[in-house]
Amino acid sequence: MKIIIANIDRTAEFGPALKSGADNLAGDPVHAGVLGQQHALSLRDAKSEPEFLDRWTELVRRKSHVDVAKFDVPRKPGTAGAVIQSVRIFLWKLLRYQHDRIVSRQNFVNSQLAATLEFQRDEIRRLRERVDKLDRNADGAK
Repeated sequence: MKIIIANIDRTAEFGPALKSGADNLAGDPVHAGVLGQQHALSLRDAKSEPEFLDRWTELVRRKSHVDVAKFDVPRKPGTAGAVIQSVRIFLWKLLRYQHDRIVSRQNFVNSQLAATLEFQRDEIRRLRERVDKLDRNADGAK
């Protein structure tokens, strides 16, 4: 990693702090779902259309869930920042039930859409196999 700010190499100054922050995020179980092949860039490694569709539907399935279990309220520095953060936390707790209700409905819609995509992918495969079988039978009948 190289950090350049205003054409000056600042890697020694900012690198260790960024590395420790990244290590902390990687160790946090909240971010466990981001590791491995579960990112959009893995789609470009697909060698065939079926492999691409498999990766894509799995990615859609994994990313379609909205999770609000852990929500960090941002804080500005100083006393005013602490007061504003306290008000935000209070409002979040007060209105959480409404938010959870909306999120549960959204998760239901997302899961149904993901299931529909998986069904369509499987149906496309089934139809392609059927067409290939019909083509083989037609070639054999000639």
